[in-house]
This record gives sequence, C-alpha cells and structure tokens, in this order.
Amino acid sequence: MLLGWKNKKIGLALSVAYLSVAWYSCQDASPPAMSYLQDIQPILATKCYACHGPDEAKREAGLRLDLRESFFEKLESGKTAVSSIRFSDSELIKRINSTDPEYQMPPPDFSKPLTTEEIQLLDQWVADGLALSLIHI
Repeated sequence: MLLGWKNKKIGLALSVAYLSVAWYSCQDASPPAMSYLQDIQPILATKCYACHGPDEAKREAGLRLDLRESFFEKLESGKTAVSSIRFSDSELIKRINSTDPEYQMPPPDFSKPLTTEEIQLLDQWVADGLALSLIHI
C-alpha cells in the first residue's frame, strides 16, 4: 500500500510539472519592450556621437543625435535624419542600411561599424517613432 501512495505522489508531481510547462508555453512570447537607455543610446554613443554628438567642433552634416529634435530638423543637405511621415524615407535608415561606401553610415573607414543586430534595433526604434522615455537624450 505504501508503494501505491509513492506512485500517486510521483504521478501528481509530474502532472503539476507538465501543466506548469504547458501553461507557461501558452503565455504571450512577445519580446520585451525596447529601452532607449539600454538598447539605443549605447549604439548612438559608441558608433555615431564622434561625428554627430554634442561636440559642435566635430559635428558633421549639422546632425546631432543626442537631441531628439535634431532627428527631425533639416540638415545641411536639406533632408532630415528621420521622416515623421514614412519610416522608409528616413535618411538615417537609408544610410545605416546602405552598402555604398560613399553613402553608408558610419563610413567604412570608421573603426566601429554597426552590427546587423544594431541596425535592426535602430530600424525598429525609428519605425516605432523614436520611442524615448526621456528627452533631452
């Protein structure tokens, strides 16, 4: 009789474990929300601020990527870094996805190229409307 009780306890424990795994696997598996401070700002700081950061003497093309409003202001070229109308028209997105060495950002001779994952994060960030929890960046 004692052996039967142990088998029932093991069976019950296995059933609970199975149901827990089944319940957990049915939960929404959406990725965690993107964090500007953890995901985006470090990319901009290490790969972009050297030429597009707070140092006015080193800034190129009139683009400052540490201020949100700068993403939407007209650059020296007459374009804007980010299109507020269509994500795909954003100069930033076109340049980080380009393979043309004359157009690509960061330029090929820059020592810190963007990784595929970083490009995807920036693409998603722009597509999400520059989701920022704080500005001044």
